[in-house]
Amino acid sequence: MTERRLYPRHSLSCALRVIDHLGTPHDATSCDVSIVGLSLYMGRADVVDLAQGGSILTPGDAFEVDLPTAPTDPGSDLLRLGCRVRHVRRLSLERYLIGVLFADPSDTELAKLEALLKRISEGRFV
Repeated sequence: MTERRLYPRHSLSCALRVIDHLGTPHDATSCDVSIVGLSLYMGRADVVDLAQGGSILTPGDAFEVDLPTAPTDPGSDLLRLGCRVRHVRRLSLERYLIGVLFADPSDTELAKLEALLKRISEGRFV
């Protein structure tokens, strides 16, 4: 099947750190990533803690996410990107799928993200 998306998604399943506006870290698991955004799984407690204008995350809420630039390398650089929530989908009582768009990444951040996506598409990020 031919990819028809404007910005193709790349599967990326790894633990991520999400940082709220107070600097508090929260745990998440990535689902897929593209040059413009990211999908991630989060637990209900984190979705509630990250909410800025209600009882759970809503479109427009903001936070930062640390993307790994190399697989399972604790000494590798993390790419911290600002994010805006695009959608929140409840999958079960305790699990949510959050779709985010990267908020105005710099040229340097975009270059690092493009390099990460290239490694993933070539199968070098496992």
